[in-house]
Amino acid sequence: MNTTTSLVFADEISAPTQERIRDVLEDLAFQAGRGPVTLECIHGGASNENFRLDTADRSLVLRIAAQDVKRFGIDRERGAEAHLAAQDISITPRMISRVDSGHCLMEFCPGRVLDEQIIREPGVLAMVARTLRELHTRCRVDGAWSAHADIDLYLALAAEEDLALPNDIDEMHEAAEEIKALFDRLDIPAALCHNDVQLPNFILDGDRLWLVDWEYAGMANPYFDLAMVASNANLDDDERSELVTAYWGAPDDRQSARVRLQQFVSALREATWSVIAAPVLDGTGWDYAAWATQYFDRCRRLLSSDAVAIDLTQAK
Repeated sequence: MNTTTSLVFADEISAPTQERIRDVLEDLAFQAGRGPVTLECIHGGASNENFRLDTADRSLVLRIAAQDVKRFGIDRERGAEAHLAAQDISITPRMISRVDSGHCLMEFCPGRVLDEQIIREPGVLAMVARTLRELHTRCRVDGAWSAHADIDLYLALAAEEDLALPNDIDEMHEAAEEIKALFDRLDIPAALCHNDVQLPNFILDGDRLWLVDWEYAGMANPYFDLAMVASNANLDDDERSELVTAYWGAPDDRQSARVRLQQFVSALREATWSVIAAPVLDGTGWDYAAWATQYFDRCRRLLSSDAVAIDLTQAK
């Protein structure tokens, strides 16, 4: 970093964090150009810390990456490769610089962060579907990712650390394994998937949609990305059909059934992730226990309604 650069920190950024930011910017060989650089927090991340940097002529995002990511099954190199691939087709902001630890600087993209209301605005759900299809059909990276591998990892950690799991976790896991067996038989071609399609990872900038945060990305089941959107946005049957239609170009009951099955897998992964996140991310202010309960309940409702059993037949 240019030693003459003046960094102006928002009041909420503590002195130790300011020092860490200076060190990371130096590692990233940040060049500010003329004038001061202002920094403010971008809230909403889990394990990483994110900051907006405004210089005289551009706005950037600084990500200070958490280092204990093995617990979550994150592969930083694969994620960086996925970011660059998505950057090449203009669906994610350009990465300016990066170091092996995962710290990086990216272009800042203005816009509205998606939530359950915005995604229901006219045309937005179709934009989400088209963005995912662009990713799935135009990009590839080295390295596979599996929701089922994550679930197994998280359950093993929970058992090892004696973390609380619901009494019916075995029933949920068995259903997920049955879904996995079906998709293994279907032999769906792997695609580059984001695999962490939380609504806040979409940013709507006018008629353009950005997708950010590629840490879990890898070659995977494309139905999982669609299922995460459906699950996290609480889409009803008609809205899910709209998502499927926009992605495949026509309504398709079989594709809808496959997405619904992956919704169960998505909910179980989200719940088990929350269980193992709670002990190490308890300083973020997020109620991980409540989040886990919410997603375990979604799994439970799908099982009690026989939705999983019905979709296992329709998805073939």
